[in-house]
Amino acid sequence: MWTIAWYAPVSLFSLKPPFATSAGAKSLLVPTPYALKMALLDAYIRIEGLDGAQDAFRYLRGASVAVAAPEHACVSNLFTKQLRPTRDGGSERFFQQTIAFREYVYHEGLLGVALSGPDELGELAGKLLPQLDYLGKRGAFLQWRPPLERSEGLDERFVMLVEAPSAFAVTSTMQLVDDCDEDLEFEDVNVYSENRTRRRRVHIPVPYRRVSATRSYTYYRWSQAPHDNPADL
Repeated sequence: MWTIAWYAPVSLFSLKPPFATSAGAKSLLVPTPYALKMALLDAYIRIEGLDGAQDAFRYLRGASVAVAAPEHACVSNLFTKQLRPTRDGGSERFFQQTIAFREYVYHEGLLGVALSGPDELGELAGKLLPQLDYLGKRGAFLQWRPPLERSEGLDERFVMLVEAPSAFAVTSTMQLVDDCDEDLEFEDVNVYSENRTRRRRVHIPVPYRRVSATRSYTYYRWSQAPHDNPADL
C-alpha cells in the first residue's frame, strides 16, 4: 500500500549530489530517498522527541520511495561569494573571500511523494508526511496540500527511486541518488555520533526533458505529467 502526499514548493530547491564539493555544487532536480527519510525522521523527533525515534527510523530505512516531480523546473547557474576561515595562521583576518558555483531549482507545479512498506510504515507516514516542510537544504520549503492518499499502485506520473529501470526514454536526465544502506543504524545518522553514515547510491533516469538552456539557466519539463500532449514531446 502506498501513502501519497502532494506539496507545493514555496522556495527554491537545492540538493547537492553525494560527490559534490563545497566549491562546485550542481543541484539534483528531485529529492533523494535518503533526504526524504532524514526529513521525515527530523519531523518525528520534533513531534515526539527521541522516544521511539529508533523504531521510526527502522521503518523509514527500508521504505520504498517514488516521486512525481513538478512539471516545470528551471535551474539557475550562478557564482556566489563566500567567506571561509583563512588557512594562513599569520593573517589578521579570520575569513577570506572566495567564490563557489551553485545551482538553485525553481519548480512550478506540485511535488508528489509516495512511500510504501509494512503496515506500521503506512501509519507512521500518515502522521509524518503532513509535517514535512522542507526537502534538501533547510531553505527549500514546501507546503503540504491535503488530503493524504492511499493506493495499491501508482500512476504514470511517479518514478521509483529505488533502482534503475531496464528501459527509459532517451530524453531522461540521469540523477545520482542516495538511499539508506540496509545495515544503517540510528546512531549512524545521529549528527552527535562519530559513526560514519553508509549510503547506497544508484543512477536513476528521471523523465525531466531538457527544453532549453543558456549560460544562466537550464529549463526542464517533466515528460510524465498527465496533461502532456505527445505532440509537444
